[in-house]
Amino acid sequence: MRTLPLLIVCLLIFGCRNDRTATGSHIERWQAKNEISQMLQQCVREMQVLRSEYHQNAQDYVLALGNFSFVHTLGVNEAPYEGEVHLLSEFSEFLHAELTKALTKSSYFQLEEERTKAEGVLLGSYFLLKDKIRLNLSIYDKTGKTYQEDYKKELDLPIPSNTQVIPANYKMAGKVKELGYRKDFGIHSWTKRKNLYREGEEISLFFKSDEDCYVKIYHISTKGEVRLVYQQNQQKIRSGVEHEIPQKILGRLPSGVGAFKVVATLQGFAKQETLSEVSYIDRFTPQDFLNGQAKIAQKNIFYTIIP
Repeated sequence: MRTLPLLIVCLLIFGCRNDRTATGSHIERWQAKNEISQMLQQCVREMQVLRSEYHQNAQDYVLALGNFSFVHTLGVNEAPYEGEVHLLSEFSEFLHAELTKALTKSSYFQLEEERTKAEGVLLGSYFLLKDKIRLNLSIYDKTGKTYQEDYKKELDLPIPSNTQVIPANYKMAGKVKELGYRKDFGIHSWTKRKNLYREGEEISLFFKSDEDCYVKIYHISTKGEVRLVYQQNQQKIRSGVEHEIPQKILGRLPSGVGAFKVVATLQGFAKQETLSEVSYIDRFTPQDFLNGQAKIAQKNIFYTIIP
């Protein structure tokens, strides 16, 4: 019978240790997020001082927030803008929320949701550097229809253990990138307003080409399923004309990280595919459908849908 009290004591000691461990990890997570929050607030104060000195007659500076994306570098021999894929994560949302709070408290900045109404845009990118997060922030002033970089700040942040810093499906982005990025002529593609969506929000895809060409657009899901969502293989689209692929054509998109791949050619495609036919990324090569040594252009557009 003496073993029973001893067993109870052991269980109590073990339970207390677990409680202390859980409490300790909770405190560490809170401390990391609190430290990041304070660093971002300090950064906003610095931005306010610098910009108020630079624009002495300015009152409120109307600022919109862009994306704060994880940079996944692909290929050491490629140009930086072609070798990087920017993806959004749970940590991207955290940065957006904390900067929103910091800017709301500012007496100088006026936060604006619509970029078209703002004088500038604050956006950033980050990557992992050993045991920390390297965050690069930039403000781009709107000059006419273009943005010029006006402020740049680099921060080294602690890694919060309870927040997803690396997007869950960043490896899929690498596979999409490996499908090719040839650009014999200019093809441009973008989503309607941003690359981060809530589940149920409408996504529209736009594209235009610098040359008259034939076009196919594939959707690549979180699971690596490849589906043709648009093709124009009978008649060339006209150069410089903006085309929209609405949500009803794209269909319902699952939550997670996904991508659209736009493939354009001047000579036409060798094969007319069936819309919505599903393939898989490991077996998918868009070059298989091209006519010989055709001039082609490709563009990858990544997005994230969160529940």
